[in-house]
Amino acid sequence: MIQTCFSLLYFRHVYSLLTIIAHVLPLFS
Repeated sequence: MIQTCFSLLYFRHVYSLLTIIAHVLPLFS
C-alpha cells in the first residue's frame, strides 16, 4: 500500500518536472 502511494507521488513529481521543462524549453530555443 505504501509502495503504490510512493510510486504515485514519484510519478506525479516526474510528470510536473516534465511539464515545467516542456514549458521552459521553447524559451531557450
